[in-house]
Amino acid sequence: MMEEQHQEKPFNPYYRFAVKSILSKVAPDQFYTKEELKQLEEIEYSLFTSESAMKEEIMNNKKRHHSSDDEGSTSERRAKTQKKKKKKKPNQHGNAIVPLPPELPIRVRNMIAAMNGTDIRYVMCKKLFATDLSKGHNRLSLPGGQIFLTKEEKKILDSRDEDDKPVGFEVVVLDPSFRRYMMVLKKWNKNSGILNLMKRWNRLWKENNWTTDNKLHHQLDIWSFRVNGQLHFTLNNKEP
Repeated sequence: MMEEQHQEKPFNPYYRFAVKSILSKVAPDQFYTKEELKQLEEIEYSLFTSESAMKEEIMNNKKRHHSSDDEGSTSERRAKTQKKKKKKKPNQHGNAIVPLPPELPIRVRNMIAAMNGTDIRYVMCKKLFATDLSKGHNRLSLPGGQIFLTKEEKKILDSRDEDDKPVGFEVVVLDPSFRRYMMVLKKWNKNSGILNLMKRWNRLWKENNWTTDNKLHHQLDIWSFRVNGQLHFTLNNKEP
């Protein structure tokens, strides 16, 4: 009886979001429906694109606090502050602290400038799990909602060939040493928002000696940029 009630509970993407996010990348079809994957993807995207909103909120809070300092006595201001704290509602992420994107390393910025790169965007901090470093998979999975794509690129990713296999397009991937790898970006599962960097991925992680176990996962900061319109990715080892 209790098990039936538990199964009927609506899907809450914010509850244990970190775990859900990992599972949605490792084995999306086994754990979540298409709609649930879409909800998780939208939350992930908002986590990495809310920097400007956070800055605006901080500036507005400073203005409100500054104006409140001109009203009433010290005791009145304290009372108002405590009252505001009690009435403050949790944000849509359940009071989760939204991380700011890291600063683009100078050496990476100089490399992109030397290539005449434009439209630089932070994609994500990616933990490399067993499936990412599996010879049989030969692909790096990325949440599609965090990659800026043109309308034409989205159309290509949503299309299939005569054998119902995904169609992709070529991208350039640069490892932390700025070695260049030509890969193909595909949406392998058409019911999921997860994209995959395929072809030569095994060669990249082997040449960088990346490994993973149950205790330590290698982490990468990933940025995207464009050179003459072509999508590029640069992988940078996450600073400890």
